[in-house]
Amino acid sequence: MKFVLICALTFIFAAQVIVADKTIINRLGQIDVNTILENEWLLNNLLKCLIEGKRCTKDGTEIKKFLPEAIRTGCAKCTDSQRTGGIKVIKHLIKEKPNEWKILLDKFDPQKVYRARWNPVLAKDGLNID
Repeated sequence: MKFVLICALTFIFAAQVIVADKTIINRLGQIDVNTILENEWLLNNLLKCLIEGKRCTKDGTEIKKFLPEAIRTGCAKCTDSQRTGGIKVIKHLIKEKPNEWKILLDKFDPQKVYRARWNPVLAKDGLNID
């Protein structure tokens, strides 16, 4: 979450329901990650939901519920597309919204336990989780 992403936001788009076979059903399968990331209003509202708990949509509420587990487990129950979407969101936040990214990291991984797990993934693009 706990670490943000795959966080932060696989989090944005991994608002899911866990089923018996330990896979995740993507309730947000119709949402295009690019649309959210390119729309400042949508992204800011989702960030307010995750950070402040304000004005959460139904999907935002589901994301908040799922995010801590996804962070803790390294998104073990995520599909490949959810993992890819989450990484894309993290990269966007690191580059475009570093202040919000730091707030999310501190909120969902205050003890910095889960961050190291994601650095190798992000390092491929010259990024660091912190």
